[in-house]
Amino acid sequence: MHKTRSEASRTENNFSHFTLYYWKKYFIKATKVVVSSYVLILLNYRKREIAVGRLGKLTFPSGYFYYVGSARSGIHRVKRHFAKQKKKRWHIDYISSVMTIVGAVLTHLDECELASRFSRFQQIPHFGCSDCKCTSHLFYSPNLTLEFLST
Repeated sequence: MHKTRSEASRTENNFSHFTLYYWKKYFIKATKVVVSSYVLILLNYRKREIAVGRLGKLTFPSGYFYYVGSARSGIHRVKRHFAKQKKKRWHIDYISSVMTIVGAVLTHLDECELASRFSRFQQIPHFGCSDCKCTSHLFYSPNLTLEFLST
């Protein structure tokens, strides 16, 4: 069931290359922005171990995780993350069904270029980057930050 715009809590702010969206209760509405990649922001309330496909069991501390993904095939990739029940196809599917999704940042930047903006964050090695030369597409911070928007 989709909520109307008035029922949803959504704020929008523009930062040069980015459009920041925040949805409560997994409401998402397609945007007219040309999107190449996105950052999915997740909150992990407590330390936990999660089996992540071929990566095996990984330990995730409490705090915020930032997943960089490609949206070249469409914004439906972002919408899919907001579903709790989904087939586990990508690394992110194993944690997005357990952690709380805070929101998503959409951008026209290339996926790997966007991932490089997280150089000061702790990386989760090999996560979400099996199709590129990046060391990771999942990053950790104990606190919520949007510093990657200005770098």
